[in-house]
Amino acid sequence: MVAKRARERAVRVRKPGAGRPRLYDSGPPPEVVAKRRLLAGEGDPAKTATPLDILETRGLITPAQSDAGRLFGWLRRRVYGRTETRALDLLRVSGGVEMSRLDEQDIECRYHALRVALADRGRRVQVITADTCVYNRLPAQFLAPASGAGQRLLDALREGLDCLDRARGRVPPRPVYPHTTTRQG
Repeated sequence: MVAKRARERAVRVRKPGAGRPRLYDSGPPPEVVAKRRLLAGEGDPAKTATPLDILETRGLITPAQSDAGRLFGWLRRRVYGRTETRALDLLRVSGGVEMSRLDEQDIECRYHALRVALADRGRRVQVITADTCVYNRLPAQFLAPASGAGQRLLDALREGLDCLDRARGRVPPRPVYPHTTTRQG
């Protein structure tokens, strides 16, 4: 018995990507680019990831204030955990870092010292600074600080960031817990 010959199939030549939508494009969609330009004002649209970036790009806060705010937010997230969804948690992108118990205590001590310094400035300053640095909330009044309410909020944030900037240099390097020390006598 002779085997039946298979029917020949037509060979189609496909262009790469033809007929299928591309998953990744060379850049963000035009809507995102327009929003970034609007948020950045006269500054760099690429630096609009967080409220601190936006405020620094617009020249409303200094780079030192921005760094102090980022440090405060980072320490708070290390002590109490993330405040945003996992997809937005930039601390988990690299897979995390193992830290010794001493490092964790040092982080807790540094956060506590900054929090106490910020609490001394008053409730309003503490709330607006935490909202901006920890929870990445940007009040719309910040983008139009000429209004009375916007200027007062921006002044309160600047006061909080200045306080954090001054206090981060005075943070003790190691935690000292009174309940763990032994008395000699």
